[in-house]
Amino acid sequence: DLGGTPQDPDSGTCYVRLEKVGSYDAGSPTEWYLCSKVGGDGVFGADVWLHNYLTLGDWIARFKWEIEGVLDDDSFPFTLIRRDKPYDNRRGPVL
Repeated sequence: DLGGTPQDPDSGTCYVRLEKVGSYDAGSPTEWYLCSKVGGDGVFGADVWLHNYLTLGDWIARFKWEIEGVLDDDSFPFTLIRRDKPYDNRRGPVL
């Protein structure tokens, strides 16, 4: 849960899926990836490999998990940018 007291999910029940936002969503994975513990209580994540094309821009990370058998979910938006070539992050005109 992104708010409240952190807890670890039930074993094997935490998943994440990344969804590309906008008209260029061909590089968006469709499957759910199993998360593993990467930090303290309630800190889980997964390595998701994206295609080299159409990955810059806006994304949504969707999480789902169970704690004591109760299903929960949350999501958050993020933007993928290139720090080595900032000119690649410029957007063209919106029509």
